[in-house]
Amino acid sequence: MIFVLYANTDTMAQSIRLGEIDAATNFSPSQLTSLQDESDIEAISAVVLGFTELSFNAWDDPSSNANPLLKDTVIRHAIEFSIDKQSILDIVYSGQGSVGTSLIPPEGFYHYEPSADELRDFNIDKANQILEEAGYVDLNGDGVRQDSDGTPLEFTLTLRANNTDEVQAGQMIAGSAANAGIKLNIETVDDGLLIDKIYSGDFDMFIWGWGTDLDPTTILNVMTTSQIGNMSDSNYSNERYEQLFIEQQTIMDPAERQQVVWEMQQILYEEAPYIILFYDNSLQAVNTAKWSGWKRIPDEGGYFFNLTNYNYLNVQPVSDTAPAASGNNTVLYVVAAAVAIAVFVMFTKKKKAK
Repeated sequence: MIFVLYANTDTMAQSIRLGEIDAATNFSPSQLTSLQDESDIEAISAVVLGFTELSFNAWDDPSSNANPLLKDTVIRHAIEFSIDKQSILDIVYSGQGSVGTSLIPPEGFYHYEPSADELRDFNIDKANQILEEAGYVDLNGDGVRQDSDGTPLEFTLTLRANNTDEVQAGQMIAGSAANAGIKLNIETVDDGLLIDKIYSGDFDMFIWGWGTDLDPTTILNVMTTSQIGNMSDSNYSNERYEQLFIEQQTIMDPAERQQVVWEMQQILYEEAPYIILFYDNSLQAVNTAKWSGWKRIPDEGGYFFNLTNYNYLNVQPVSDTAPAASGNNTVLYVVAAAVAIAVFVMFTKKKKAK
């Protein structure tokens, strides 16, 4: 088995068309239809445990370089009210996924769904209303609100340059936030530089994502104080959340534990260190002419990122004489994930290595 790394998804998609690789993950939604038209390729949109988030720098520390205005949850709430998640999902991701709300994806037993009173759905009027009530007004008529000291609601949105979908999503978010009087300046960087910024606390907000497990502890741990400087990418801290995190690990009854995990997600949703944008699908393709035995797990799931090694162990060459890219069809060129090699283990954030 040979893993091939690609710098962009166009080259990766072309490689599986030509038979140079035998499986591909995380190509762009714009490539899905064309790959589905290939007779020797099975291309799917798989439901996986993961999400894409807009992360704010919530670090309450003197060394944080974030704009201090972002500590106000009113501003974070207003940004979420200004985002038309469904439109971004439809336009940028070709509808491949669902609108996001809380930290744990809806396929999981521990997913918390905000009530109608809690839900911050797209509502630009509501965004403007809560900002106005909090005293953020446009004092000079330039379209950007200011606080009582005249400091503008102007922030930097950092995006990963090699992910065109996230860049386009970020541009749409910046455009909609402007309708609420919030100015987002976009900067694009490589993954390594973004990681450096996160570790040093030198950012306002960025877009990335996580893959999660069936058990909620790993993804819940990301939001704990102890993970600042390690797994945490929002530098978030909350004392009640910490207590519940320890508690939920010791509860044996699933229903009782679910209630505790729901409260943790409710805290996160209210304080909004993350805006969960989407539970976006994983786009995957496999060569069915050269290899047999591919299985989606579960039925709407994927060949990969499905918490099992089934496909790695069970796919077989269709024929000993079938041609292969290497001249040896027992070599499986698989999972051609376009990734930045410099990305640390901390940020093997699901398919976000697009």
